Amino acid sequence: MAANDIYIGETVGSLQLMSALGRKLNINNIILSREDRTASGRLVQDIIATKKEINLRYNAIDGSDLTIYLDLFDLNDELIIRIYTSSSVYNDYTVLMSPLSYQRVLATGDGLWEGVTVTLREV
Repeated sequence: MAANDIYIGETVGSLQLMSALGRKLNINNIILSREDRTASGRLVQDIIATKKEINLRYNAIDGSDLTIYLDLFDLNDELIIRIYTSSSVYNDYTVLMSPLSYQRVLATGDGLWEGVTVTLREV
């Protein structure tokens, strides 16, 4: 395992190394909260949880690598994403995958696709 490797799968035993070619990783913290105004007009907020939203963006991706993401999406189930920060340190998140959009650039072989964004939201 190397720093910046990303693995995704349905279980820890089925994790697959995802293509790093042209990939950008973005991790956002999402706060789940309930907020309302009191009788005096003061805003109050009840923080329920803090979760991660992980975005993997590809400028271009090979058709076989895109198929891995499409197959994972078709599972309609929770997935595990493992993100390595060094060769031996990683973070695991249980996530749900949002629908993908993509555009074909090259139609030969497995194809070449651009504008692919994979959005994974922590459960």
